[in-house]
Amino acid sequence: MASDRRQTHNNKKNKGNRVFYIISQAILCAILFFTIGKIGEKTHAYVAERAYNKDIQENLGINFTASSPAPPASTGSPAKTVPPYPVATPQRYSYPEGITLEMLRTLEAKNPDFAFWLYIPGPEINYNVMHAEDNDKYLHRNIDNEYSYSGALFLDFRNDPDTLDGHTIVYGHNMNDGSMFGNLLKYYTGGDDSYLKKYPYMYTYSDSEAGVGIWQIFSVYETTTDEYYIETYFDSTDAYYNFIKDFQNKAVYKTDILLKAEDDVMTLSTCYKFNHENGRLVVNAVRVGTSILPEY
Repeated sequence: MASDRRQTHNNKKNKGNRVFYIISQAILCAILFFTIGKIGEKTHAYVAERAYNKDIQENLGINFTASSPAPPASTGSPAKTVPPYPVATPQRYSYPEGITLEMLRTLEAKNPDFAFWLYIPGPEINYNVMHAEDNDKYLHRNIDNEYSYSGALFLDFRNDPDTLDGHTIVYGHNMNDGSMFGNLLKYYTGGDDSYLKKYPYMYTYSDSEAGVGIWQIFSVYETTTDEYYIETYFDSTDAYYNFIKDFQNKAVYKTDILLKAEDDVMTLSTCYKFNHENGRLVVNAVRVGTSILPEY
């Protein structure tokens, strides 16, 4: 009788173990399928949204690949008299010609929130920048006001998109495929400043007072949201100068750019959570030149 009870107990135990095994395997399979589904969903989003942004460029004819900044051509004007004392010649800047006023106006007609086009040659950042009444609208929304996993680049709601004066902030997601602001990491993770020296300029194109902006990068560094690096209001010129100078002091790679209190500075901000959960990568650039797109 005792052996029969033990056998019955063992049978129940083995049956219980089999049930537990089946349930645990089912749970693990469900988790696996869910994870695979999420990975597939994210991969599809990357591919679809990269194609979406490429279509915007192709449909409008935006193309910077055939043009690059070059010194202005000689006008053939007669030589001027050399002054009796040395005079420093201001540096001349030019910009890539890959977008027209007509294209910008088409984007404005598509969505009045369109602020300007941002182009950075090296990291292949080539996107529309939006501007809304808050900093949430375009976190996961594209220029067509449709849901988008990668969202859109967007200007801080406190900034003036018509002038880009003072301290301007542009936000963008750090996407794993390098899209949006994912490729900004190339300025930071290379181990030296060779990438910055190769691609020191970024360009903004607008059908507003801001026109074409030529911006030179002077600082790249890692921070967290605990630091309020996105201030836009300053109660004095000195306060503003000290603020932008602090960007340069924090730079991981030093530049010889001399900042002035009247300079306009643009900050590009993206998530960088490798060292801190609330980490951010910050790229700062100063406006060194402006121009106006021709009417064609």
